[in-house]
Amino acid sequence: TTFNYTFTSEGIADRIKFTDLGVATYQSPSECTGQDAEQSKALTLDDLYDEIDDVATLFDVKDKGVELTESLKDRAATATAALGAENVTLAWWYAATKTPYFAGCCGAPGIMTDAVGAKNAFDDNKQYWPEIGWESVLDRDPTVLVLADLDRGGDGDSAADKIAFLESDPVASKLTAVKNKRYIILEGTTMDPSIRNVGGIEQLSDGLRQLGVV
Repeated sequence: TTFNYTFTSEGIADRIKFTDLGVATYQSPSECTGQDAEQSKALTLDDLYDEIDDVATLFDVKDKGVELTESLKDRAATATAALGAENVTLAWWYAATKTPYFAGCCGAPGIMTDAVGAKNAFDDNKQYWPEIGWESVLDRDPTVLVLADLDRGGDGDSAADKIAFLESDPVASKLTAVKNKRYIILEGTTMDPSIRNVGGIEQLSDGLRQLGVV
């Protein structure tokens, strides 16, 4: 499983219960510390590739794991070639409007931001998805807003709801990215650590080019 929450009493069950039943488990290293904890290191594409190797080894398909990793590396390199995003700052908004969740330094958005050579507006925050006030977002004034498109139906989940809020809120509407409609929309699952992150790098690179900021 990817999420630490799964192996808790509030999720499915503690891992020890699986062990007692003779069921082997695998916890992805990408979130072994949990969502709310401060992270000691940022995830990288190499962590993703190492996890592919782990899973391929567990299922005795090592060669297929190597093949997949090489394909992903090629895709990421092709997408970011000569991009020139070093002066671009990104803010990754996941959900909620009153106290929105923006990406901190160390999760999948950090992987994708680093891959395209840009800067994460909140890379000084060590949580995966800290709550950030709109005044703080305005203070950082990112070049581009990366919006998660979620179908849960909650507050500010869909990309459409996010944009409607941004363009009507008295604080958020002052953002340079909002004034210039600099939005890149990704599916919410792309913002979790997985092989989807390489697809995210491709979408992000394309979006930056289309917006004319690189």
